[in-house]
Amino acid sequence: MKRFPSSLLVALVASALPSCSSAPATKPHDEGSRHAAASASLPAPGSAVLLRPAEVPPAEGVPYRIVIRLEGQREATMSGGSEQTEPAGEQIDLQLDYRELPLPPTEGGGPGPESVLLLLDAFRHHQISAGHPAREGEVELASDRLRVLSQKKPSLDLRGAQPKENLTPRILLQKPFAVLQPVVEGDRVVATLRGTPPAKKFLRPFGLVDILRWTRIGLPEGEVHAGSVWEMPRFPADPAGGVGLELPIRYELMGFQELDGVPCAWIRVSSKVDSEELKSAGGLRFSRVTATVKGDGYVELATRRVRRYVLEDEVRAEWSAGQGAATLDTRIRYRTHAELSQLDEPSLTIGRWADGAKAFDPR
Repeated sequence: MKRFPSSLLVALVASALPSCSSAPATKPHDEGSRHAAASASLPAPGSAVLLRPAEVPPAEGVPYRIVIRLEGQREATMSGGSEQTEPAGEQIDLQLDYRELPLPPTEGGGPGPESVLLLLDAFRHHQISAGHPAREGEVELASDRLRVLSQKKPSLDLRGAQPKENLTPRILLQKPFAVLQPVVEGDRVVATLRGTPPAKKFLRPFGLVDILRWTRIGLPEGEVHAGSVWEMPRFPADPAGGVGLELPIRYELMGFQELDGVPCAWIRVSSKVDSEELKSAGGLRFSRVTATVKGDGYVELATRRVRRYVLEDEVRAEWSAGQGAATLDTRIRYRTHAELSQLDEPSLTIGRWADGAKAFDPR
């Protein structure tokens, strides 16, 4: 995950381009789909089921929330250097509320059920970086308002469209901000940022692409039954994943059970890696990688949509980049806890964030 740069506010405001039109009207979540999911029955023991989505999302979208905490340390040293840099620790808490919509055919490959366009409803990013000096930054984006805090002091506070401003809440909120598409028969997920240039520039530093790929549960193409096992690769949402570390994720269908009154397939997620000289997906070589992943996912049997996904991982990795005296040796250790939940309604207004913090509370 990328870091929150200290010069972000100046760069964003100075380089932002003209804003787009006002946000479109929104519709409530599809009541028919919700009732269909709740009215499905649990399969008989030994039954085979399909888990991959068969239909594109409804036009108004399926609302989701991602809540993720990432904690870790990074050490970086230039080869041949007499001193090693002090470990840099950080903690990142992020909440992302969005809706999955059908991907228009003009976006390439759409509108298949696994290629989706994401509409942004709310976003909060809070990062604390240890060091000398320690830094703290926070971004709140919801309820037609954008606020940025640095060292707990407001640096930017915008509401509505504000036509004289190039960076406003309405070029971000309730606008398409990302596309998710599977490749290689769904084994991997490609995520790309979308939107106007100022919107993409604003969101890029927060590592949303890494988070969206990591929290995308891998679903098999054919029928499965309780006890079925399959494997798909994923990039963790930490600095090692950002430079191409790909972990083999094992999925096992444990059985069927109700979650929130909705019949679901219960999938156990796990991975364990302990390797030297591991090559990344981009060609970078890791001299050492140890990683563990565990989690549980629940997929609605009627709609085949993910209802809930909880994932925890711990990654330690070492790698070098560059040549000769310009080689940078990096060592990281990160822990991540991520939760993806389907919401009953889109989060168009936020009073409190998922962790209980009051939205836009005076600091």
